[in-house]
Amino acid sequence: MRFSFLQKIYIGSAIAGLMLVTIGYFSYQSISNLLDAVELRRRSYAAQLSLHKILSQLKDVEVGERGYVMTGEKEFLESYFSGTQSIQAELNNLETLLKNYTQQSVLLTQLTSLVNQKLEFSKHRLQTYEKDGFHNTKDTVQREKERGIMESVRINAFALEKEEIILLQTNSALVTSSTKTTIAIIFLGTLIAIIFLSGAIVLIHRENNARTQAEKALRNINYDLEQRVAERTIELGIINKKLNEEIAEKTEAEAELQKVIVSLQDALSKVKTLTGLLPICAWCKKVRDDTGYWSRVEDYLVHTTDAVVSHGICPDCAKNIRTT
Repeated sequence: MRFSFLQKIYIGSAIAGLMLVTIGYFSYQSISNLLDAVELRRRSYAAQLSLHKILSQLKDVEVGERGYVMTGEKEFLESYFSGTQSIQAELNNLETLLKNYTQQSVLLTQLTSLVNQKLEFSKHRLQTYEKDGFHNTKDTVQREKERGIMESVRINAFALEKEEIILLQTNSALVTSSTKTTIAIIFLGTLIAIIFLSGAIVLIHRENNARTQAEKALRNINYDLEQRVAERTIELGIINKKLNEEIAEKTEAEAELQKVIVSLQDALSKVKTLTGLLPICAWCKKVRDDTGYWSRVEDYLVHTTDAVVSHGICPDCAKNIRTT
């Protein structure tokens, strides 16, 4: 089945549109996966950063609490209160970041409990100092217990960080894979688009050449046809001229014939007149015409017909003349 140029354009456009939709779909999926992987990496980095901030702020809380207890200067309480508030904010942030991860959520629950215990110890020491003074804050057993809690916080934080590092590595591999896939799809789509565009250009070039050749052939045919029409027009002009001449000759012949017919009709009319009732004198033999005038027979014949009258003598008259 042979397709027209316009049909080929429609088919090519449909194929190009289908290819673009397909490439766009896979590109969208790949880029979506890449964005998801990047978001996971960002979440892992944010979780690790929050863990480091919690450990750092716990140190600030401890330094502020000990500085105030040892010196009594309330400037140390600023780092204590700011650290306490920041720790709660970071714990809330971690809870949001890790809510979809079971293992990390369990570790975060443990970490939250340990951090809260550490903060309670610091709060209790401050209350003891304000109530009983510095000497009552030197509880060795409580100090050891507090150190154990702080060590558990570090261990738990490191375990949670380790899980995040493993997840980060997985996400990094996913990002790398998604990036490669996206680049491959874009490269493949670009290559296919270039190939398709090249094919379309070749097709259009061929169709244009074919159309140019067809137009050239059509112009040649039109030129030949115009030449034939011109020649035929000349021939028809000559034939028309001859026909006009023949018509003119025929018209002249008809006119001449009409004149002859009229002449014959006149002659026939005159002949009929002579063959009608002709009054003639019984004595002198004169003839009366339509106007009532009496004239000799020969004068009447010359006047009413084209006949030429000559005089002679008949045998009877000649015999009578000789007798007398």
